[in-house]
Parts: sequence; structure tokens; C-alpha cells
Amino acid sequence: MSEDYIILSDGVLKVEEKTFRFDSAQGLKRFPAEDVRSINFYSGGEVTTGALKLASEKGIPVNFFGYYGNYLGTYWPGEKLLSGDLTVEQVKLYLDGRRRLEASLLLMKGVLENMKSFLGKYGNDLSWAQIDENVETVEELMLEEGRVRKRYYEEFDRIVPEEFSITERTRRPPLNMGNALISFGNSRLYAEIVTESHYTSLNPTISFYHSPSERRFSLPLDISEVFKVPYVDRFFVKMVKQEIIKPTTQFFSEEGGGILLSDYGKKIFLKEWEKWMNFEHFHQRLKRVVSHREMIRLELYKFIKHVYCIEKYSPYVMGRE
Repeated sequence: MSEDYIILSDGVLKVEEKTFRFDSAQGLKRFPAEDVRSINFYSGGEVTTGALKLASEKGIPVNFFGYYGNYLGTYWPGEKLLSGDLTVEQVKLYLDGRRRLEASLLLMKGVLENMKSFLGKYGNDLSWAQIDENVETVEELMLEEGRVRKRYYEEFDRIVPEEFSITERTRRPPLNMGNALISFGNSRLYAEIVTESHYTSLNPTISFYHSPSERRFSLPLDISEVFKVPYVDRFFVKMVKQEIIKPTTQFFSEEGGGILLSDYGKKIFLKEWEKWMNFEHFHQRLKRVVSHREMIRLELYKFIKHVYCIEKYSPYVMGRE
């Protein structure tokens, strides 16, 4: 089974006899291209032309992350084939105000159901957990989402230890340990979806909820909304309640006016994240076992059916699939 290869230290990624080789102050590591699903730089590392060429030959995306753990961009293997027909249909959906709003409402209903399912297990108040379905534009829907997410984080803080409270969502930089974990997790989730979209014929630059952006793939941004609660927030709670990640200087550091995961904290987070994404459960509809990671690709396939008007989009809701 191929895995995401994580690079946390400065160094140079090279190629040696059709095998990736990473040279750093910590030593030399080799990893066969056949074992790699994606390569992820969380450092100031360098990549040689030979390494990019091998990544292209093997269809391996290379993701880059910034100082705060935020996603910067992806080197896409050259052989990724987009479907011209699907791209046209994606554009049609985005330009059709009615269809775009319909898809966005379906997305937000799924997000809300995941919030309710997650918080409901802890006996939280859910009276606020509803959106105005009579909104007339996507922009109005985004205002509804903002209101709901603010209330959601208030309830989320009742679940986690006080040291990891969100209080108020802050990003660049995160201003407390809770925000540092959420931001790092959301960034990792986004990269997962970018990577999975590579294996479909979807055009990742054409979204429906968020407006298309020149700086990042906006469709994975849409799909990430579905998985933030079931994947990132549940993982967050698991890590802090089991004290795998602790509120100490070993795991966090003050940098750039904010609080960030330390190198050690990132290492532990990413190690546990890989286990989390490979976790398998029985899929009721498919009648087989699937991993958290595979669920993302299945979600993208569901969206393709919606774009082609084959089947209305039904977002992933934990506990129902």
C-alpha cells in the first residue's frame, strides 16, 4: 500500500537508481517510488529536476506547505488527464446560479449533519444547528455557514480540555494551541483531497461553493468542508483526550506572534494522521471495507455524478455510510 511521504527537515530530494533519496543533516533516507502516494514538504527542503521527473513518471503529486503549516501548492504529475467534457459540465454548474446554489445547499446540509452527529455524542446543545434554506445566493449561504461555525466552536470547546479551547477561530498565525491543531489538520486534509482529485477526471480549479481562485485549487476547498468535522475535529479530540498531543513546549512553540506545532509536534501529528486516514470501516452501501482516505475519492466520484446530473449529490455523513 502506497503512503504519503512526509519531509519535516531541510535537505535535498534526489533520485538514485529510480529510487527517491532525501539528504539532510539527520542523514540519508531512501524510499522506492512504488511505495509513495504523495510527497509532502513541511520544511525548506529542495527538489532536484530528477526527483520531479521521477514523480511525473510515477504519477506522484508533490505538496508544499508554508511556515504556519498552511498549504502553498502542488507539483502535478504531467500525465494527469482532465476530462474536457467534465470540465465543461463543471463550468456550466458554476455559471448556473440555481444549480450552484442547489449544490452548495446540499453541501452545507451535509456539513451541518456532521456537526450534529459529532456533538450529539457528547450531549451538546443542538438547538442552533440549522441554516436558512431560503437563501437566494451562495454569498448569503456563506454568511449562514459563518454563523453556524461560530456556534459550533463554542460547543466544541465544551468537549476538549481547556488548554485546547478554540475560543475564536484564528489562522495566520493561530493564536492558541487549539487553533494551531485545527489549522494544521485542515491544511493536511486539503492536501489529501488535492491528491485524491489527481486520481479522478475532475478539474480541481473549478469549484461550486467557494469562488474559483488563481492561487489554489478551489474544488478541494469545497469538498474539505464535508470532512473537517468527521476527520479533522474528531482526530483533534482523539489526540488531546488520549494525551498523544499535550499542551507543553515539547509539542508547541511560540513563533511569529502565534502558537504553532513544534517540529516534534508535527512529527507526532502526521504519524498519527497517517494511521487515522488508513483506518478502515465497513461501508454499508458498497458492502466492503473502505479507509478514511478512500472515502474522499468516493466523495469526488459522487460529485462527478451530480455534475453529470446522474445522481443528486449526497455529502458524506459519518455513521451513515
